[in-house]
Amino acid sequence: MVDKIKEIEKFIESNYSASACGLTAECSWGNNNDVFDDGYSCGYSYALYAIAQIMGIEVEEPYESNDEMW
Repeated sequence: MVDKIKEIEKFIESNYSASACGLTAECSWGNNNDVFDDGYSCGYSYALYAIAQIMGIEVEEPYESNDEMW
């Protein structure tokens, strides 16, 4: 069981992106392909963040959506 938890921790650490959590459709304005990819990345990272919170794994807080930064 401990090995599985370590595997999950390693997976989250290598796949979670705090910056992806702040992506919005406005970030990709004018590039429709990016809207889908950004939405996928955002949702995927938020799911990993939620799992990390449940398991007590420390990860960087998700970035707030700030369309001005894009």
